[in-house]
Amino acid sequence: MSLLNKFHNVIRSRVDVIASPLNIDIGPPIDLPPKFDKGNGISTAESNVPNVYRDGGGGGKVNGHNIIMFSDTTTTKGGQEGQMIGFTCNSIAYMDPKDPSKLMDFGDANLTAIDKTTGIFFAPTAVFTKNITGYDLYNSLMTIKAHDSGPVVERVVPRMFSERDGEINWGKFGSLLNPHTNMLNVFGKDKSGIKVAQVPLADFKDRSKVPDVVHCSLLPLLLQMANTPAQWTFWNGSSFTPTPPARDQPRGNIITDGIAAGDLFWSPHFRTFLCVYFNTFPGTFRLRYSRDGRVEGKWSDAVELFDTTPGKKVPYNFAGHAYPGYDESGKTLLLSWTYDGNWTRMTRITFE
Repeated sequence: MSLLNKFHNVIRSRVDVIASPLNIDIGPPIDLPPKFDKGNGISTAESNVPNVYRDGGGGGKVNGHNIIMFSDTTTTKGGQEGQMIGFTCNSIAYMDPKDPSKLMDFGDANLTAIDKTTGIFFAPTAVFTKNITGYDLYNSLMTIKAHDSGPVVERVVPRMFSERDGEINWGKFGSLLNPHTNMLNVFGKDKSGIKVAQVPLADFKDRSKVPDVVHCSLLPLLLQMANTPAQWTFWNGSSFTPTPPARDQPRGNIITDGIAAGDLFWSPHFRTFLCVYFNTFPGTFRLRYSRDGRVEGKWSDAVELFDTTPGKKVPYNFAGHAYPGYDESGKTLLLSWTYDGNWTRMTRITFE
C-alpha cells in the first residue's frame, strides 16, 4: 500500500531528500571547478522483497537512514514479465549503509531534512490520459519521519502550489536548508529552467504567506502584500522579492537549461552548491556549480558528469538523481537512474 493517499486519477510523486547542512564549514568555495572520475562501477538495486519492479528515484538522509523513493511500483508472480499481483504509485526503501544497491522496502519523491528526525518534500500530483500523456496538477507538502522500523509519511498541506492554476510548481526540483541564511530554499522547475524561492523554516507550511499573483489584479495584490507579511520571497535575477516570477520565462532563472530530473544541494567538499541533473535522452548526468557560493549563483556552465547506457526494452534512461547524504563528506556522490523502464541502477562519482 502506498504511503501517500490514494487518488482517483493516476498519481506520480517524487521526493528530493537532501541532508540538512547543520554544523558545516560555509567558508568561500574551494577546489573549483570540480574534478572527478567517470564512475566507480555500475550496480543494479535489489530489494529485500522479491519480484519488485519500478521507476523513479530520489532521496536523502533523515535520522541516520538513507532513503530512496520510487514512482510506479509493481510486484509480479515471477519475473519482469510475470503476472502483476500488486501496484502502488509510490514506494519507499532504506539503502544499506555499506552497499546502497541493497534496499529494504517499506512502501517516492526528493527530501530535505529539517531536523534530525524529520524531512519534508513537495509531492507533485499528475493526471494521465489513455495515451499516457500527462501534466502536473498541483503539489502537496509532505513530512517524513524515518524510524528504525520504517518511515511514516504525512500530507500536511494537501494543495500547496498549482500548475493548473498558472503557478510555478515550487518544490518540483526539491529544496534545501541554506547554510548561509538558515532559510529553506525551494526550487521550481519549468520549461525554461530552475528558479528559487526562500522562506523562514518556521513559515514554510503557510500557503497564505505567498502572494496570489495569478488571480489578483494589481490593486488587490498590492493590498494583499501590504496586509500579509511576505514570508515567501522569490529570486527575480537581482534580488529576492515577494512577487513570484512568471512561469516558463527565463527571467529569475538561476539555471537555464532543459532539465528532466535532478537535485540541487550543498557540497561540503567544495563549500558551494552543486546541481546534478539529466537533460537529454538516452540519459546523461550533467553538473553545474555555484561559482560564488550563493544558491542564486553565479552558476557555471554544464559539464558531463556521467553518461548512462540505455536498455533494450526502453531505449533511454530517466529519473536521474544524486544522493549527497550517502557520503556527508561530499568526497563521493552516489547517482541513480531508471534503466530499461523499471530497474534502478547506481554508480558512485569520486571527486578529487
